[in-house]
Amino acid sequence: MTRRCGGCTACCYGLHIQELNKPTFAQCPHQCAAGCSVYTDRPGSCRDYQCLWLQGHLGEQDRPDKLGVLFSVTVHPDLGKVPMLIEVRDGAFDQPKVRAAVRRMVLDRPVVLSSRRGGKVIQTAQGQRQVPGAKVPITVGGTAVAAC
Repeated sequence: MTRRCGGCTACCYGLHIQELNKPTFAQCPHQCAAGCSVYTDRPGSCRDYQCLWLQGHLGEQDRPDKLGVLFSVTVHPDLGKVPMLIEVRDGAFDQPKVRAAVRRMVLDRPVVLSSRRGGKVIQTAQGQRQVPGAKVPITVGGTAVAAC
């Protein structure tokens, strides 16, 4: 399945983009009404990044800007490759659909949850633990391209 971002700019807000010196949970300076003003010349990390929705792993209705949650995969220094959910709209983690998805995922592996209001936590079947001040990298092809 081939998808396009279309009007979704969730990653432009929810990710730290090193090449642009853009912090996590901040609007990208290149974001505009049409999407990205430098799309054809965007940084490599933006070019290479693909959320799980874009890869076709989620339903059409789960596009990050519609759901308010960006589903991704990261390589955590202690946990290895794990799912990472980034709340790009305040309160989106509280939706029953999102809570149910997290409950299903943690049965197999820990999940990193990142939100502007709650910081970063690692959710497991046994509960949550805070990740104080740690930047969790977002990886593309095994190479860290951004951190949040």
